[in-house]
Amino acid sequence: EYENYTYKKMKKMIKKIETNLFSPDEAIKRGTAFVTLYEPYKNNKCANPIFKSDREKALFEVQKYLLMCHDLHLYLDVHPNDKEAVELRKKYLALYDKAKEKYNSMYPPFDVDCEKVNKVPFVWSTTEFPFGA
Repeated sequence: EYENYTYKKMKKMIKKIETNLFSPDEAIKRGTAFVTLYEPYKNNKCANPIFKSDREKALFEVQKYLLMCHDLHLYLDVHPNDKEAVELRKKYLALYDKAKEKYNSMYPPFDVDCEKVNKVPFVWSTTEFPFGA
């Protein structure tokens, strides 16, 4: 039944995807970028994130744009000709790259494609895990 509900909601998204998206800050709290997919949970109260450090806030910035890219990617798997969705994904991918670059410039890297990883001593052997130790 949930799959049928989700399919019907996805069909409604085709008309105007941008008006059916949460902002990245709302999407990460709700666990989906799509407003219509969240409708079954509309009575849930979402907590605002509390950051213990600037590092946590910087990582949150990376995660919220990654969620937007991921959800739009899934949408495009089913609707590959939606030019608006492709452009939105491209926009969020640029924001993700910028947030990731900022994080990696200030803190130990959290992924393998950071330039900081290419030196001796190997960075992950000398730093704490990105999510706090």
